[in-house]
Amino acid sequence: MMIKKTLRLFFVVFESVFAFFNNWHHIPGSKDILVVSFHTYKGETLTLADHTVIQQGDRVGEIHINNTKAIDLDNSWQALSKLMDHEFSALSQACASDVTFCDVKAYHSTTVLGALLLRKGWQLFPAVPSIRNWIIGWWETSLKNAFSVNQKMTKVRLAQKAWISVAKLNARYNH
Repeated sequence: MMIKKTLRLFFVVFESVFAFFNNWHHIPGSKDILVVSFHTYKGETLTLADHTVIQQGDRVGEIHINNTKAIDLDNSWQALSKLMDHEFSALSQACASDVTFCDVKAYHSTTVLGALLLRKGWQLFPAVPSIRNWIIGWWETSLKNAFSVNQKMTKVRLAQKAWISVAKLNARYNH
């Protein structure tokens, strides 16, 4: 238990500094579990399943889990699913009403929660086995193990890239 508390302290301090330097934005109306950093897309042209085309120069948002708010979070499948529904609904509302969020074409995340995001309407792209993806998977799995109420340790999984267009997000969550 002492190791878990020490890891939590390390992750909270690290995340606070990381969030400050990466200009994370809280989603209005959310429970602050997810935060967003915005940037200009610089990769190769990407076409999503709903025919949204992401090109260089498009403004996109990167979703991050706010681990400082995830301490002792119930990470059971049902609880996470319900929580993500709430967060994505708040994000959809922000896309429609908040000037910071309104000119974004799509959102993406590199995550080990690919199976959950797939069920929430996100499109997954194959994880390329690389040291970078293994490190991200290790990092996210370590965070999950440190912050969850579950005492069972999770094995390291390869991180996957997930995307959702604002149009699909709004169609699914803007009630």
